[in-house]
Amino acid sequence: MARVGGDTFGLLGLEVDLAPETVLAVVNEPLTVEHRQAGVQITLGILRLGDADGSGSDALKDANIALQVAKRQRQSPYCYFSGNMLHDIRERVRLLDELRTAFECEHLHVVYQPQINLVSRKTVGVEALLRWRTEEGEYVSPECFIPLAEHSGLIVGIGEWVLRMACREAVRLREAGHPLRMAVNLSVAQLRSPAFFAMLDAALADSKVDPGLLELEITESMAMRPDDDIAGQIAQIKRRGIAVAIDDFGTGFSSLSYLEELDVDRLKIDKAFVGKLTTQTIDSSIAATVTQLARNMKLEVIAEGVETEAQMELLKGLGVDEGQGWLFARAMAAADLKDWLRARDE
Repeated sequence: MARVGGDTFGLLGLEVDLAPETVLAVVNEPLTVEHRQAGVQITLGILRLGDADGSGSDALKDANIALQVAKRQRQSPYCYFSGNMLHDIRERVRLLDELRTAFECEHLHVVYQPQINLVSRKTVGVEALLRWRTEEGEYVSPECFIPLAEHSGLIVGIGEWVLRMACREAVRLREAGHPLRMAVNLSVAQLRSPAFFAMLDAALADSKVDPGLLELEITESMAMRPDDDIAGQIAQIKRRGIAVAIDDFGTGFSSLSYLEELDVDRLKIDKAFVGKLTTQTIDSSIAATVTQLARNMKLEVIAEGVETEAQMELLKGLGVDEGQGWLFARAMAAADLKDWLRARDE
């Protein structure tokens, strides 16, 4: 046994002795420290030496790759290394290189999805969404490239560009007679950047956008990080007259006491919960819980992924204020959005 570094340790031995169930059983026994019981949780990355290819250093790297996969998957406390993991890493590196090139060559673009008041059916806002179309004309899913951009730090530059594009479009929409709320997503890396508020102020000044038309969205998992002083950062955003929404609400494990400390304006129900709504499950649904919570805290609620009239009626019955999804409109380019808005006004 050896300490590899930080809180990472290595075990070398016979497979029968180092079966994950055996190691976990040993570690799961509580320790007594100064007359108190203390538990330890571990994650295992496992490499069978028969699967090793290269030096001992290479074997250590492969075991660490399995460890990182085990940490990400959260389905099991251990993971065995396989050659496919190296292939996945190479693919992520390739995709990141292509994303960096696409950003530098202006191959990324922003689309806008309308947000609708469920009672009046009027358009009250739009959400700015990033899209990537390759030179071959194929779209790369944001679920693939956004996590890469966040992990690499590239999201800071991309996020600033999206914010500036969205601010300018909000101004153009207002000049065209559509003073709509513009929602823009923020990442953890952006908020942690020391230059974030200087960037935000510059984007506001350069675009001359009314801050009251802007809404910044942070995910629930990001909002529930007391150690990052999210509450203080939200307060600074609000002092600029900008609204704040918590995105994907219901997907994490929120501390409701901490949520009360956050000066936010709106909760967004994740589309996964909207898709599960039925007349049988409506009363016990996450959507109902979130809506009631928002009512108690005097917050507005918007539901994502509304695709059917039935879903809209169920959400409206719960008291959800707004919705966005294919039932109303797909995300579209700025020019198409203006045509869509014009047609709705006729």
